[in-house]
Amino acid sequence: EALSGRELTPWLTASFAEERPEIAAPIMLHSQLEEGEWLALLPTMRGSSRALLRHRSDLPASVLSALDRYGAADMVLESNLYPQLLGALITARLQDADDLRARAAAAKASAKVNAAKELADMAERVAEL
Repeated sequence: EALSGRELTPWLTASFAEERPEIAAPIMLHSQLEEGEWLALLPTMRGSSRALLRHRSDLPASVLSALDRYGAADMVLESNLYPQLLGALITARLQDADDLRARAAAAKASAKVNAAKELADMAERVAEL
């Protein structure tokens, strides 16, 4: 985590993007690249690294759109979920109130009325930890 949030070269970010999620997570969740650098890097990344990027709200719209085109192909396997990664993902989500509101609205709009309540309940449980 010593490198997270620092300005890294696209090459170094790409190197971490090839690693297992527990190694890639701090860099994928905080690395700052230019829009074109992200777009060039996305096709070369492991699916798990692209999945980590989906938790960021600070990426350019074109990068988020490109991530959406990968769709369900970018899944994080259950065996790769561990406390530090989950903690980093939850922290990234909870720090962005606008994104949380948008996700709650999307859940309500998709006719999954209970989903919004379940997400709110989960956020409350996490906040109590």
